[in-house]
Amino acid sequence: TSAKNLAAVYRYGKARLDDSTTWGDVFTRMAGQATNLGVYGKIPNIQRAIQPMLDSQLPTTAAAKVDATTKGIAGPLFDRIATILEGLR
Repeated sequence: TSAKNLAAVYRYGKARLDDSTTWGDVFTRMAGQATNLGVYGKIPNIQRAIQPMLDSQLPTTAAAKVDATTKGIAGPLFDRIATILEGLR
């Protein structure tokens, strides 16, 4: 389903944290994966619900560095989002 594919995008994003230097890198890679899985822009209501969680906890500028602190926040956050999405029907 679309929600499960979007969950896979967040799992992919978590896996890319260690080899990304900026948050722009992370989200560009996640957008590419969303395109590959056919969910980019396809489930806007779900994406709108997720965005405030991301904006409130992670840097919102593309140039912001991925560092230990933000990785420590993003990893569990991406897992939590993916788990919620995997539970949707």
